[in-house]
Amino acid sequence: TVDGARITEADINSCIKNYKKNISEIIKRDSVVTMGVDIGKWLHVEIDEWNNEGIPKVIYEDKVINFEDLDVLMKEYGVNFAVVDSQPERRKAYEFACRFWGIVKLCFYTRGINNKQIHINQEEEQSINVDRTSWLDASLSRFKSKTIQLPINLSYEYKKHIQALVRCYEKDELGNPVGRYINIGDDHYAH
Repeated sequence: TVDGARITEADINSCIKNYKKNISEIIKRDSVVTMGVDIGKWLHVEIDEWNNEGIPKVIYEDKVINFEDLDVLMKEYGVNFAVVDSQPERRKAYEFACRFWGIVKLCFYTRGINNKQIHINQEEEQSINVDRTSWLDASLSRFKSKTIQLPINLSYEYKKHIQALVRCYEKDELGNPVGRYINIGDDHYAH
């Protein structure tokens, strides 16, 4: 067994509101819309509409097979900014980012980046480097603090992926405790 902090089904259920996902007509055109994509056998996609208080409302979560399907979603939902996992399909991810220059960034998890800082890779303008633990802390804390809105038709797969990451502590080279996330199942939607 794994001993650590994780998101529970009760945490997720407490964020469910009375609306349905995957309906692009419900978007307020003056709101900011973002998309996140995790790459695996499938492309797991989450699209969020953000209110003035900085609270995301999940308006789309599903998986697609081709990067060209992402083009359709970008246009249909009026995505203002997107972050895409850079691995394992870096070439296809880069081609997608180039089709939406300045709107889509490839994400690399790196060590040595402090807290929640985003570092733009100077060598490749289409990519950013982030600290994995800090960004997962920020993202997953929304479920505990109820500062994310989820649709009533949220998929079972989404719920399981959010619950699949467990925050544990290990010692760094100086013997100090350092938090990190381990996965106990598929975790694509958590990224």
